[in-house]
This record gives sequence, C-alpha cells and structure tokens, in this order.
Amino acid sequence: MPDQIPPGCVDLKTHLNSLNTQLASLKQALSESPAEEQAQIRTAVGKKQQEVNIAQVAFNNCLANPPVVTVPPDDPQDPGNPQDPGDPQIPGVPNPCVGLYKQLAVLNTHLAALQDSLNNGGEGDPAKINQEIGQTKAQIRTLQLFFDNCVIDNNYPIFAIPPKATTPVINPDTSLHPVVKTIPWALVQKKMDELFNHRTLPPILTVRLHNHTFVPPPGVPNTAQPASDLTISKINAVVIGGQVTTKYDPIFYLDLGQLHFPVSLGPLNVLDLKVYINDLKVSSITMAVDGSSTEPLTF
Repeated sequence: MPDQIPPGCVDLKTHLNSLNTQLASLKQALSESPAEEQAQIRTAVGKKQQEVNIAQVAFNNCLANPPVVTVPPDDPQDPGNPQDPGDPQIPGVPNPCVGLYKQLAVLNTHLAALQDSLNNGGEGDPAKINQEIGQTKAQIRTLQLFFDNCVIDNNYPIFAIPPKATTPVINPDTSLHPVVKTIPWALVQKKMDELFNHRTLPPILTVRLHNHTFVPPPGVPNTAQPASDLTISKINAVVIGGQVTTKYDPIFYLDLGQLHFPVSLGPLNVLDLKVYINDLKVSSITMAVDGSSTEPLTF
C-alpha cells in the first residue's frame, strides 16, 4: 500500500513502477515483432531488466533502513519551498530525477550528522553508529548509481521500437538506358593540381632515363654503344624495421634501343652521332589540361 511506504522511499517506488511499465511494453513489443527485429528488442529487454533489478535493490534497501526525512512546513509565501508546485527545476537535473536528487541530499545530510556524532562523542553507542554509517553509505552508493542512470536515460534518446521494414518499389523495367555524366574540365584541372602540379609530398610517379648493355638481335653486329631505356615508377607504402616509409616500384619500362642522331655537314656529308642517356631523373611532373585540344591532357 502507498501509505505503508516510508516517505523517503516513495520516489524510489515511483521510479521502479515506471521501469516495470517500460519493461512490460518492451516484452509486449517482443511478442508482436517479426523475427528479424526480435534480436534488437530482446537486447533492449535485457538492459531494461537490469535497470529494474537495480531499482528493486535500492527500494528494498530503503525499506529495510528508511532514512529520516524532515519535511518543512508548507509556506505559500516562500517561492523556494520544496512543497511548492512552482519550485524551479534544479539546474542540470532532469525533472524525473529530482526526487532521487533530493533523496541523495537527505542521505548525505544524515551521513554527515552520524559522522559528526561519532567524531564528537555524541549520544548513542559508537558501534551502532558505525553500523548505521555503513548502511547509509551503502544506500548512497546504490542510490547514486540509480540517479546516474536516471540522468543518462533522460538526457539521451531513449530506445524506441524501430518502424516495420518497408519493401522498396523496384522498377520492373530492366532495359538499359544510356546515362551521360559530364565532368567539367575545371574539375579535372583541380585534381591534376592536387595529384601532380601542386603536390608538396614525394611525387606519385617518377621517370628515369638510363641505359643498359645493348644485346643485338640476330644478324645485327654488336657494338660498344649502350642502349637507352625509360622507366616509370609509382610510390608505395612499405614497413621497414617497424616504421612506415615509401619506395618506388616500376610500373612501366620501355627499351629505347641504340639512339642515333644524324647531323648534316653538307650536301654529301652526314655525321651519325651515337648517343645514350645516363641516369637522367625527372624531378617533377606536371599535367596540363586543355579541353579545346584534341589531346586535352599533356604530360
């Protein structure tokens, strides 16, 4: 019966009843939900059951050791009276948690009085006072946990039953339709600037012109002139000694062969220059974009 509950435990009982109502609603939703939604609702039922268990323990402890609650007389002229319905909300405390907040304040005041009585040699058996101090501290710990959960539940979105899944409307027409997507040349230029032209990190690609020993094909005389080659490499991440660094791996190779440059020295005289490239590395790469050109990208 409500009139049999000590005044200091009424708020705990009210909150316990609220949790049991929420638990019953979740269980009802679980029994009516489709199979694909039951796992999520079952998890919510388990969490809510834990809250009910904590609330029940707090209420039982309160009944076993009800705190002394001093209720001030009603004073309609005092706007700060706790019994006044117009009492302003406590800053930072959600409305459903105000009762628990006040109950904590009562318990802490009671604990301070017990400790003062014990330290200053007040009336009563010290052993019994120590025992009551221990019981009061246990009530405060339990009620503090309950109050913290109440604040969380009333400051963040509360679990709600998800809406029933809907079947999307699918167009039965499976024929192919051409889709044209236009990419502005300005956007292409921006990406080229990010990747190549304005890049401050090590370049994505490197180009190296070098040489190697010429191996003549069958029927071609061998000469001492090396053959030139072109290698393009791409940057990759690699872990060496536990540290992340970079290296370049070849992605393109072209054998340029033996290079010849004929130089005219007159109408009947042509000089054949035999040359090769020795370790020529490109320090930077730029990409130019010109949408009006037949070759819009220039390397």
